[in-house]
Amino acid sequence: MKIDREKHLKTLWYEDMDGKVIETNKTDWTPPMFDGPHIQVSRFPFQLTTSYLKIDDTANTRCKEIMRANETWNQGLVLNIANAGEYTLNEAIIIAATSCERCINVLIHKYGGYKDDPGYAEGSEEWLRCGTSCQFCKGSEV
Repeated sequence: MKIDREKHLKTLWYEDMDGKVIETNKTDWTPPMFDGPHIQVSRFPFQLTTSYLKIDDTANTRCKEIMRANETWNQGLVLNIANAGEYTLNEAIIIAATSCERCINVLIHKYGGYKDDPGYAEGSEEWLRCGTSCQFCKGSEV
């Protein structure tokens, strides 16, 4: 297997309606002028997407997306959480992407992952002062 970083691991590009890649200015990624319809393709590897579907029948055959949420996550923190062995990589991504400010700081304090930010301990003065909350620090289950 040969993975070409420039060809296979792009995060933003344009295609014509036949799926052929349209070359762009790789210095500033300015989109080219187009003759007719075209498609922009983008990938967000550091983004967790949560979709909410309304299912209209008991056979689950008719559904409609009613809401979508996108949350970002930090690679260093996620890798540290997963490598600690407590959680899988998938679980670590969900934890890091859906934690509030208070919980992110506790995770940073426990696992590291942010270069110059030590985070703070659960129950510390900073933790008590922080006004955010989420499913993790409320103790609720999803």
